[in-house]
Amino acid sequence: MPKIGWVRLRGLQLPQSVIDAFMLRLEAQKIKDPKARKAAVTEARKNCDICSVSVTQEPNGWFLSVQFDGPVKSYATPTLSTIGIDHGLTWLAAWSSEQKIAPPKFAAKAEKHIRRLNRERDRRRKDSVNRRRTVVRLAKAHRYVRRQRQDFLHKLTRRMVDTFEGFAVEDLNLKGLMKTRLAKSFADASLGELLRMLRYKAEWACREWRVLERFRRSTGVCPEPDCGWVGPRLRPGIEEWTCGGCGQIHDRDHAASRVILRDATVVRAAGVAPVRREPVRAYGRKRGSDVHDGGKVDALLSHVVSPPNVAEVVS
Repeated sequence: MPKIGWVRLRGLQLPQSVIDAFMLRLEAQKIKDPKARKAAVTEARKNCDICSVSVTQEPNGWFLSVQFDGPVKSYATPTLSTIGIDHGLTWLAAWSSEQKIAPPKFAAKAEKHIRRLNRERDRRRKDSVNRRRTVVRLAKAHRYVRRQRQDFLHKLTRRMVDTFEGFAVEDLNLKGLMKTRLAKSFADASLGELLRMLRYKAEWACREWRVLERFRRSTGVCPEPDCGWVGPRLRPGIEEWTCGGCGQIHDRDHAASRVILRDATVVRAAGVAPVRREPVRAYGRKRGSDVHDGGKVDALLSHVVSPPNVAEVVS
C-alpha cells in the first residue's frame, strides 16, 4: 500500500488470476525504461487487475476490501415463470407459487447476549481496559448479526434470480413502517435490503421487474381473475378469509401475492439489461488522525460509477 508498504492480512480471498496479474504489475513497475514499463503494465492489466483498495476501521479492528476486474457472473436459466411476492413479519416472503419464507430473526436471537454486553459495558469505569474490551466484544456481536443477515439475504435472492423469470413486488413505505411500534421487527426483517438486493440482481440477470402501486389494495382482495371482490381490511392475525363474491377460502399471504402478480405493472421490459448503480453515499466519513471532528470528504470516483465489467444501458 502507498506510504505503508506490505501489510499482513488474514482472511483475504482473491482469485489466483488477480494475484498473478498484480505480481506481474509489481515486477513491471521495476523496469527502468518508461516505454517498456508502460507496455509491461498494460500487458499485466489485460486479464484482470486490482482497481481499488478500501481500508475501514471498526471498533474491533481494521478491515480491507479489494475491488478488481474479473469475469462477469453467469446466472442460471430460469425454470419458473414470474412470481408475485408479498412481504411481512410473520412470513418474510410469500410467493404466488404457494411457498413461504420464514424470517430468520437474527437480531431477536442475539438480543439477550447483546443486552448483557451493554449492561457490562455500562458497569465498567470509563477509560479502563475492561471497558475497551467489552466495547470490542459488543462490536463483534453486532457485526456477527449483520453478516448473518447479509449472508441469508444474498443466498435467498440469488436462488430466486436463478429460479424465476421475473418478480412482482409492492412499493412499500419502509420509512413509515420504521416509525410504528413494530419498527424493531421490521429492522430485523430488513425488507428494504431484501428488495434492494433482489432488484439489482434481477436487472443484472435481465429478469422482469413489476411494481404494485403503493396505495393499491392487495390484502383482502380476491385473486381470481373472474371475481376480483374487494373485502374489508383484515386485522393482523387472520391467516384465512372467505371471499364474499365467489365463496372461496383464500390464504391471506398467498392471495395477496397473486393479486400483486396480477395488478403489478412492468417497470422495465423483459430482455433489456439495464444496470442501476447501487445506492452510495455522496460523502464518506473519514476516520483517523487527518480529520478529528468526523468531517466529510468527497467520495472516490470508483465508489460512484458502475463496475467496469458491466455495461450500463440507457433506455
